[in-house]
Amino acid sequence: MTAPPLVSVTETVEVLLEQLDMIRQVATLTAVEMACLIEENRSLRAENAALRMSASGDAAQARAGSTGAWLRAKRRAAGVTQTLVASRAGIDNTYLCHIESGLRHPKRNVLVELAGALRLTEDEATELMGVAGYGVAVSVAPSRAWEG
Repeated sequence: MTAPPLVSVTETVEVLLEQLDMIRQVATLTAVEMACLIEENRSLRAENAALRMSASGDAAQARAGSTGAWLRAKRRAAGVTQTLVASRAGIDNTYLCHIESGLRHPKRNVLVELAGALRLTEDEATELMGVAGYGVAVSVAPSRAWEG
């Protein structure tokens, strides 16, 4: 009869270190960040709902979902957190979370601040305004966080 293979100490330590790292990551999240992560996980449902509403004629709600999805994609591509972008734009983190989830539709001036916070080009800012249903973008000034 053969003995079951023994797991090496090194393999066991590596697995435990990976698990400890995951625990540390979760433990360092603030309540707001955790809420936003939950909202981001729900955002696919909001996007699907926006598409359904678009098909049924509720254009305002559909714009809110697509604007949020567009902003979230640009933020993730830039590799920045919701907290950082909200701070740069001078808005509350929860409000940005709701925008990205399609629960809120921002006013034009908020979009201008978000465009600056994300360092969008003029073309990207114009695209954002179009997605949000506002037409041509105004000039995007750098956000407050980037000033001298």
